[in-house]
Amino acid sequence: SQVARESVGGSGPSDFDEDDPLGSSHAQTPEKFAQLGDLSGTVRFVTGTASHSRRYQGDGGGAVRATLNFPTAVALDAEGHLYIADTMNHRARRVDARTGVITTIAGTGQHRYSGDGGPAVSASLNEPSALVVDPQRGCLYIADQSNNRVRKVDQATGIITTVAGTGQAAYTGDGLPATEAALAGPSGLALDPDGRLYIADTFNGRIRMVDMDTGLISTVAGDGGAYRYQGHPNEFSTSLSRPYGIAIDPEGHLLLTDSDSHLIRRWDRWKKIVTLVAGNGVAGFGGDGGPAQESCLNYPFGVAVDRQGNVYIADTFNHRIRRIAASQP
Repeated sequence: SQVARESVGGSGPSDFDEDDPLGSSHAQTPEKFAQLGDLSGTVRFVTGTASHSRRYQGDGGGAVRATLNFPTAVALDAEGHLYIADTMNHRARRVDARTGVITTIAGTGQHRYSGDGGPAVSASLNEPSALVVDPQRGCLYIADQSNNRVRKVDQATGIITTVAGTGQAAYTGDGLPATEAALAGPSGLALDPDGRLYIADTFNGRIRMVDMDTGLISTVAGDGGAYRYQGHPNEFSTSLSRPYGIAIDPEGHLLLTDSDSHLIRRWDRWKKIVTLVAGNGVAGFGGDGGPAQESCLNYPFGVAVDRQGNVYIADTFNHRIRRIAASQP
């Protein structure tokens, strides 16, 4: 079913956070704002202006008066503070849940790589595209997409380091420390209940996992092959086509957007197989009120799951947020 449509304004939704106590926050691109839609269907702005000016401003003031530039992802911590991947401003920003004030927590605005080992606000990011908060370790992970790295900001010290990726766009390193492995345009992040970090290694067509206790990286889904979904007989294929958004469901399984195949798929953490959740592989819009596997999606880029197991999809080129009820397979 649909829970939001393009009538709220703006371009296609890209990614959102599933752990929002008030509803479902999502980044709206390219019109430079983030919105919060509660489950009653009400949508309101939480940060950014509707101006088409592509620039950076507003730190230290109210978030609703700040300017964002192509925000593509949001995340929430346990206290309700909102973190934003302000992608084309090359920054990660934070909106205080109590005051509504926005600040930059990482990035200088220069689209390059620098700063590991120093303050995150003095480090450079290059098109950050995803965020996830690790409450166990007290840090924020950032998919530094065009630097081909995943970086970590220690929330106590503000220091930034690289936790995965060498900076080279390639596929290497399984079984090695994640900092010695190559990624290609990482665009999605998720943490499982045991603190393992999953990375949508988008242009490698793979999902990678970093064991944060050992620091070692491995591939859990995807074989890197060029793939387009060809119907239900291939629903167990391990090939992925530009996986972008990822999320962990209440049972610890990984949901992912197989974006160029117009599908939502699930990686079973116990069986180690990929199965179909939503989409028939045909780009378009259709299927509301029917089985999710028979629906049409159009380049879904974001996915989230709430505590009840309902799945929310950023159906990007259809300009809609769609929902699969937990009762569906």
